[in-house]
Order: sequence, then C-alpha cells, then structure tokens
Amino acid sequence: MNQNSEIRQALGNCQAAIDLLLEEHRRLQALMQRDRSPAAQSFQLARGHRRDHRKGPATTLVIMVEGKTIAEPQAAAGMVRAIEYIGVARVASLGLRLGGQPLIVRGDEPIERGYHRSGEWWIATHSDTAEKRAILEEVCHRLGLSHSIQQVLRRPAKPKTSADLLAMLNGGAAKRSA
Repeated sequence: MNQNSEIRQALGNCQAAIDLLLEEHRRLQALMQRDRSPAAQSFQLARGHRRDHRKGPATTLVIMVEGKTIAEPQAAAGMVRAIEYIGVARVASLGLRLGGQPLIVRGDEPIERGYHRSGEWWIATHSDTAEKRAILEEVCHRLGLSHSIQQVLRRPAKPKTSADLLAMLNGGAAKRSA
C-alpha cells in the first residue's frame, strides 16, 4: 500500500469514530430532554443541585438609613456597610438569623462560608438579594430607624465604586453622602 491510501484509510477510520461519537451524543441528549426519571433526579440531587433552579437577574441594593445612602456594586458589600453604619454590636444584640445561621458572630473565624469580616465581627451575607433586603428591613424596623431599601437591577457593566453605582441610579448626577 502506498502512503496516500494509508492516509485515506486512517481518515476513514477517524470519520467512522467521529460518527459513532456524534450518534452517542445525540442519544444522550435525547435521554436528558425526556421527562426525568426518579433515578436521574436522585443523581442530580446527590450532586447538590436544586431541580429547576434558575438564577435571576443581577441585582444590588440601594439602602437609605437615617438619611445616609449606601450603594455598593454588590448587595453583600452594601449590607455590610449598612450594618456597620447602624452598629454591628447593636444589630448583633437582636439575635437575628440568616439562612439558619446567626446573622452576626464574634470571633476570629466565621462558623460557615459566606461571612464578611467587620472588625472582630463576622456578618452573614450568603443569601440572595431579596433576603438581604428583608433582613435589613427587619433590623431597621426593630431598631426604629427610618429607612428605604430598594432592590435594583445591575447593568451588564458592573460599576467599580459606590459613586459609579449612584451615578448610574441618578442618571449621571452622582451625589455622595458622608
């Protein structure tokens, strides 16, 4: 056999292997698209996935407490700043919980992931934006603070600073409050 025929033979073998792989891929896709069997559901749940979970649009919080406006690109950072402004020890005294964990703990290390450090305190932030808003409203209500908390959509380009976020929200006229 000459070299050209060997190359053609090898290419033919590769094409046959590719065709088999494509057929297997199509068959697996068809199985996945069908109604999920209990076995498939248990496989999915064993991996820690929530069934039919969809992530919502990217949002953040614009928080006004006692006249101070707090706006951060990430809702977690805004929540931490708001709690710091109110007073971490004061909020900790309420004994609130977020996602089954204490909202605020004191110590060298957090008890779980999803906590942000603030001095000697750890503030739980591992929740969706709506839960962060609800907990901040509860804090303000229980402490008798005037407040306004809005959940707003973030634009595709993330603002780099709180001043950028305020500028976006105010249509370009950023006013930074001290």
